[in-house]
Amino acid sequence: MKDFVLVLVLATSFVVIGLVSWLIVQSGILKPKPKMMVQATIILDNQCELMDDVFVVSAPQLGRTASFDNKKAMIRLPEGTLLQLATSSLYPDVVYDGIPQEIMPEMKMTADCSLSPRLDGIFGSMRETFKN
Repeated sequence: MKDFVLVLVLATSFVVIGLVSWLIVQSGILKPKPKMMVQATIILDNQCELMDDVFVVSAPQLGRTASFDNKKAMIRLPEGTLLQLATSSLYPDVVYDGIPQEIMPEMKMTADCSLSPRLDGIFGSMRETFKN
């Protein structure tokens, strides 16, 4: 009789644990919350000898781009997305890859063709590290 009660208690426990687990999964408590969307307005500071139409704002992780119109581009993406200046696919002979920046509601991105943005970032870091 003791064995029967023990088996009954164990079986009931497994059923209850299974039902509770199923309810938790179905309720979505464990699902990650979607990231908030950010409507970004990006202003282009074009210091290159190229037309503004050459540049776009790119979110390489998501494969999204936004063109500039009168030095302004707008794009809506999840928070934490990295944006960078790039060249439009309309100009395949021109290559420009800006420094990635985290999306914010209002941003200014500078296109500086005098020095590669990546090299400028590296030299800036080195200046800070080794300054007297």
